[in-house]
Amino acid sequence: MLAADDPTRSAFESIKYVHPGSALFAYMEGVNFQTSETRSPVILPFQSNEDQKIAVERALSHRVSVIDGPPGTGKTETILNIIANILMNPGATVGVLSFGNAAVENVKDKLDEAGYGFVAARVGNGECVTSFIAEQEARAHGIARWLSYASVDSAVQSSGGQAINYLKHMEEHLIGAWNSSRELAKVRSKIEEYSLEAAHLERRAESIILPDLSELPLLRKSSRRILDYLAETTVCPDIPEGVKGIIPRIRRYFKYGRTKDVDARDADTILGLERAFYAKRIEELKKEEQRWRSEVGNRNSEEVRAQYQKASRSLLDLVLRQRYVNSVRPIFDKKENAIQKRTSEFLSEYPVVLTTCHSIRRNLSERHLLDWVIIDEATQVNLHAAVLAMSKARNVVVVGDLKQLGPIIDQRLKDAAISPPHPVYDVTEHSILSSVTELYGQILPRTILREHYRCAPEIIEFCNKMFYNGELITMKAKDSDDQWPTLMVRKTPPGNHMRTLRRALTKGTYSQREIDTVEELMGGVVEGVDFRGLLGGEESGSDYMLGIATPYRLQADRLGEAIYSTADLPEMSSLSETIHKFQGRGAKAMILSTVVDESRVGHMKLRFVDDPRMINVAVSRAKEKFILVTNHDEVPRSKIIKALIDYVRFQNPSQVTESGVLSVFDLLYKEYSERLNEFASRVHGDSRYKSENIVWTLLNDILAEPTYGLLEVVSQVRLRDLLPNFDRLNERQREFARSVSAIDFAVYHKVSRRMLLAVEVNGTRFHEDSPEQQVRDELKAQIIGIYGADMLVLRTNDSNIESTVRDRLDRVLMLDERRN
Repeated sequence: MLAADDPTRSAFESIKYVHPGSALFAYMEGVNFQTSETRSPVILPFQSNEDQKIAVERALSHRVSVIDGPPGTGKTETILNIIANILMNPGATVGVLSFGNAAVENVKDKLDEAGYGFVAARVGNGECVTSFIAEQEARAHGIARWLSYASVDSAVQSSGGQAINYLKHMEEHLIGAWNSSRELAKVRSKIEEYSLEAAHLERRAESIILPDLSELPLLRKSSRRILDYLAETTVCPDIPEGVKGIIPRIRRYFKYGRTKDVDARDADTILGLERAFYAKRIEELKKEEQRWRSEVGNRNSEEVRAQYQKASRSLLDLVLRQRYVNSVRPIFDKKENAIQKRTSEFLSEYPVVLTTCHSIRRNLSERHLLDWVIIDEATQVNLHAAVLAMSKARNVVVVGDLKQLGPIIDQRLKDAAISPPHPVYDVTEHSILSSVTELYGQILPRTILREHYRCAPEIIEFCNKMFYNGELITMKAKDSDDQWPTLMVRKTPPGNHMRTLRRALTKGTYSQREIDTVEELMGGVVEGVDFRGLLGGEESGSDYMLGIATPYRLQADRLGEAIYSTADLPEMSSLSETIHKFQGRGAKAMILSTVVDESRVGHMKLRFVDDPRMINVAVSRAKEKFILVTNHDEVPRSKIIKALIDYVRFQNPSQVTESGVLSVFDLLYKEYSERLNEFASRVHGDSRYKSENIVWTLLNDILAEPTYGLLEVVSQVRLRDLLPNFDRLNERQREFARSVSAIDFAVYHKVSRRMLLAVEVNGTRFHEDSPEQQVRDELKAQIIGIYGADMLVLRTNDSNIESTVRDRLDRVLMLDERRN
């Protein structure tokens, strides 16, 4: 099955049998079990949070475990904390492996930075082994220096047990500190979201003279009460006259205060109340933010973290001192293949082995098993490479992210068409991460790292909503002092600019106009943005100041040539590469060049370019700035790229020109829909609301299915709240749009907030038998259509409503894939 030139072939041929105590045996048998109780408490000498602590505990106590590490969530720190806890057990060993060298080098760099690099042997291919052997003497001097200055707390040195008890005592305080910091981050994100929607509302209200509502008692009540009033007056705008209206009038007075002079049917009044809702909601959230800030301060969160980390390091230092203080440093010679022949001695001196999945078997002797292997960037590790890794350890920790790029599968394996014993072992379909996830299902000890630390909030929120279902928590605060936009879109001049070279010496696909656009950015000020000014500051670790990513090799090479030839380019670390090469790396500023255009060939290449995993990797590399360079038409047939452009447009309209998109005020209308449905459910004998409730339930049930996972629905969305402007409308349409007219349900893309489908529920009594209502319905449909959305009209006497809704949603999604 394996080709003669396959790099794993010789390693596979060296496997004589599968050790029954190995992780590979457990994987092949499909069994997993708890191997031991986790020593409590775990030490955390590196940066940590609650998810990471849970991941460490599960990794130490199970034969097979998984850590889902979305971008920027601290998976390397989690790996380092796992290593530290393994080192606490005398004689325990661990290997950190990946498909390539970058992830392994990253772990080595972090160990070196922390002063613990001497515990690890960076081996692998012949070149790496040669470097390792050459560095042994320098390492021996380094250990001597470390032993002379390594600080071990006197209480720890006299009794490690005291430090363990101290950690147990501190653990509860640490978890409280983590929780407070997490809740503060959540509230901070909510404030940013509501403030963004409020800014959009202000822009739409700029040309309108709103009524003065400042004396209204309702505005001094909670945001929820303001929303209740809007919902209640939508359902029941008028209170009955006479005796019937006495009780409702009294109830409304005590609930909302004096509202006699408020015209609930007036569009400008409603806009004023919506504006008041945002102001009040933001005010409430800021008070909540202050409470959590006080909580963080009262808990001395930073001090608690620092104390726990210091005590953990003291314990680790004590164990390492005991390991190395009175022993002679052994020397390993390459000529005698000493590492393999003296593996026991090697692992005693180097309990951490850093290598690749391909090399692990030739680095260690056949009969030795490591206690753990940690497979990093596991989505890029194919099953052949993973089998080699798991054959050399008792336990395996699989670390990766299924939302990022998978392994590159040899086409010869696909052509061989050999059926696997079970689909989970299909080498042409799975990475090791997807395989173990599917194999073990719900019994798999699996931890997702949710706290994100790398990117500016505006950048990671696209990935969070688009790919991670909103599970990530942005721990990094928005930089309010930054004068430059975080997200930008730069478009080429009109035309199809993609070129594919098939007969040239250097073959490939590129877009010269996108290269020119990047060069223009590098050259100075473009549309008020000094791009070179964005690249100031200090470099951080192994990250780059500037990263330029693209799907195509030729485009990456030509972009690299262009930026280095640009005059007066400030000295900095930069990389122009394919998106695949950026996984595991980061940059202060990232540029993504999409290349594809609206030609027939461009449409054929779109499926490759618009891969959600590629876009996720490209966007999430950016720490502070992200710039999308794309064709003038905004890749209208794409799905992910178009959602990204719409997202940037909503975040900062000035950064994407030509806005004619119907956008939903997501936060306002989510809350409004909940309150509206509650009030509507109290209305008895009104078939209009009963039929709408049926459709509302149906839509929510359908959109809960994975096929429609990126769609959401809200109810009674006022037309004027959808429109970016009235520029495309005639006078009659403008007058109608400025009224309180609403569509019954708006189905929209939850990330871009673009409305895709308006759903109207028309009863015979209210619509078919009312010429005036039919005129209004026609105007509504015209306006929706002018701004590029679709409308579905459901009549209460229609049959097969569910299939009608599904058909239209499917049609909209297919149109969306071509147009969006």
